[in-house]
Amino acid sequence: MSEESAPVSGNDKQLLNKAWEITQKKTFTAWCNSHLRKLGSSIEQIDTDFTDGIKLAQLLEVISNDPVFKVNKTPKLRIHNIQNVGLCLKHIESHGVKLVGIGAEELVDKNLKMTLGMIWTIILRFAIQDISIEELSAKEALLLWCQRKTEGYDRVKVGNFHTSFQDGLAFCALIHKHRPDLINYDSLNKDDKAGNLQLAFDIAEKELDIPKMLDVSDMLDVVRPDERSVMTYVAQYYHHFSASRKAETAGKQVGKVLDTFMLLEQTKSDYLKRASELVQWINDKQASLESRAFGDSIESVQSFMNAHKEYKNTEKPPKGQEVSELEAIYNSLQTKLRLIKREPFVAPAGLTPNEIDSTWSALEKAEQEHAEALRIELKRQKKIAVLLQKYNRILKKLENWATTKSAYLGSNETGDSITAVQAKLKNLEAFDGECQSLEGQSNSDLLNILAQLTELNYNGVPELTERKDSFFAQQWAGVKSSAETYKNTLLAELERLQKIEDSLVEFAKRAAQLNVWIEAADDHVFDPINVDSVQGVQEIQEKFDAFLHDQSQQFAELEALAALTQQLRELGRSENDYSVISYDELSAKWNNLLAGIEERKVQLANELTTQTNNDVLCQSFSVKANEISDYVRVTLDAITQNTSSDPQEQLNNIRAIIAAHAEKKPELDELYTIASQLEEAQVVDNKHTQHSLESIKLKWDKLNTLAKKNEQVVEGEILAKQLTGVTAEELSEFKACYAHFDKDNDNKLNRLEFSSCLKSLGDELTEEQLNQVISKIDTDGNGTISFEEFIEYMVSSRKGTDSVESTKAAFKVMAEDKDFITEAQIRAAITDSKQIDYLLASMPTVEGGFDYNAFAEKLYQ
Repeated sequence: MSEESAPVSGNDKQLLNKAWEITQKKTFTAWCNSHLRKLGSSIEQIDTDFTDGIKLAQLLEVISNDPVFKVNKTPKLRIHNIQNVGLCLKHIESHGVKLVGIGAEELVDKNLKMTLGMIWTIILRFAIQDISIEELSAKEALLLWCQRKTEGYDRVKVGNFHTSFQDGLAFCALIHKHRPDLINYDSLNKDDKAGNLQLAFDIAEKELDIPKMLDVSDMLDVVRPDERSVMTYVAQYYHHFSASRKAETAGKQVGKVLDTFMLLEQTKSDYLKRASELVQWINDKQASLESRAFGDSIESVQSFMNAHKEYKNTEKPPKGQEVSELEAIYNSLQTKLRLIKREPFVAPAGLTPNEIDSTWSALEKAEQEHAEALRIELKRQKKIAVLLQKYNRILKKLENWATTKSAYLGSNETGDSITAVQAKLKNLEAFDGECQSLEGQSNSDLLNILAQLTELNYNGVPELTERKDSFFAQQWAGVKSSAETYKNTLLAELERLQKIEDSLVEFAKRAAQLNVWIEAADDHVFDPINVDSVQGVQEIQEKFDAFLHDQSQQFAELEALAALTQQLRELGRSENDYSVISYDELSAKWNNLLAGIEERKVQLANELTTQTNNDVLCQSFSVKANEISDYVRVTLDAITQNTSSDPQEQLNNIRAIIAAHAEKKPELDELYTIASQLEEAQVVDNKHTQHSLESIKLKWDKLNTLAKKNEQVVEGEILAKQLTGVTAEELSEFKACYAHFDKDNDNKLNRLEFSSCLKSLGDELTEEQLNQVISKIDTDGNGTISFEEFIEYMVSSRKGTDSVESTKAAFKVMAEDKDFITEAQIRAAITDSKQIDYLLASMPTVEGGFDYNAFAEKLYQ
């Protein structure tokens, strides 16, 4: 027989124990008063205060939310009391409760056992579960709830409603499970039973508003505490924490919404911070690249070129990767906002991916212009170096010549014959010719070099001019003055000498002139070739061809000197009696010049071949780089325009792009090969394109990164749509509860088992709500709930919807149906400290708390 009928049948031996009767009387009185106080009423003695039916009717109206009609408010006779109590009993039966053996007369006659039995039946029906005679189901549901909530707590094992609660730890564990801030469970002593019980009773009364229905003595002064009293008291915990669980469930729903919005806000903040820092770096670097202060030496320019190379290889690539990552973050953010139907993110002016790309393009243009300026400056410095070397060589040659001639002209020897004097005059005449020729040629060359240096903006031109002018005004003028003095001396001596053979003088003069020309020709033949283009080679070739034409004319002069030498030698005179150079020496210089000419021809031919091949490589690189750049640009546009409202279609599109991108890899490898060939040829500038291998690789990697991140984002959103919104822990709990009530393992729960299972999970449904749920989920209409139907219902009941209305509704549950929420209610429902801080900082305040409606509206704007 069930426990509900025990008071009538008398089979419940527990009620025969006087201590248990006293405990039940105390507990049931406290339970009744916990409801009657809502009407400002109470009872003192449970066996006497219900005899007129008035307070019993009040109790029933409070707990059933249904009035008891026709109760006599001023009963004076026993019959009036019986009628009132009878109406109350009928009211109880109208709610599906079967009262066996309990009549109005027994209650009016103050039968304590009958009164306690009736109250226990009411408690079972309205406090523990829907009324049924199968008391075991109600007790089992409440017991299972206790077991699940105390699972994992040290020294607590709930197996019944008497001895399992006797040491007080089970009560403390129930409180700590739901309100860990109220009890330090780890500090409790299992042996201090009285202290544990008193602590739980006091905290439940003060902090949870649960009436103190038991005393410590009720639990410790007996071997086995009264089961009904403990169940009644534990049921109060269940009801209180079930309400808290609804707030916690609502808090989880709000937390999920907050996670989404906080992540989006953090992503926006991170993007803006990184984008601002990148744009600032680009602007600073662009300003640096626009500087043209490269120094005044080849070494200085080369130092700047090395620094520029280091920038391109080390400093720039991470920033290029940052450009790609920012665009990926931006597009990912927009995709997430679009998929959850939010307004797109609008970055401040200058910080959108397109604007950053434009800024980056301006940087690359400045980079190209900087590299070109360095190349031009290096070329200028090299030209200056060559010209300075040539200038110094000419002046050094003049200085050496002047020094040598000064010693010669300083001699006062005139010779001891007319021939000797004439020879000296002729020699001096040859010197004069050489001096004039050397002065004219050298001065012309020096002036030409100075003009070129001026055109190259060389700032040392004044010093060079001063050195030249000083030399000609002093040392050179001194030589000429000495020559004039020596000449006058010889002319005076010549009056007594005969004229020496004119042919010697002619040879000396013409040989000297040819010698000057040969020495000057060294610049055309032996200067190093310093060009970096086909045009440069052609310009040198044109000058060389003009020199060869002049050389053919000078060859006729050499042949004339050969004939003159032959004549002199036939006369027994040496051709260099008056000449500083013999024909053999002149011929040797000429042959050396011819060898240099042949070598120069080979050098020019080789350099033309090299520059031609380099130009072909540059053009090949340009064509391939432009093709890849155009492909990347078009593909990036395709990714940006991949805005289908269907996430799966977006995923298919981006995967097709990734596959096509992989097939394009050989073209990038081909570009690497061409770049390697250019590097081996030491070609650093390509006039046919602004693209570099680094810039193309950066664009390639940018496309690759953007495509893969876009794929990840869309996959994530698809997965997010598939998720139920229920944690794995909750699903595990649902399965365990179903298995517990499915005693015969037939994968079916009847109405009572289904209701008890829900109650063990903290879900209380009215009769009407339970009927609606069963009607909705019992798809086959067999009157039982399968495991699949049960899980579907639990998932749908726990799954939150992401809308302004659902979020407001969740907040309203947390706020206990008020239009504002307090900080305490927020902290009670949400455990994540970051979410709590975010809410307290973001929600507008109103009188009494925070305006969650305005906050929800702002979230979904």
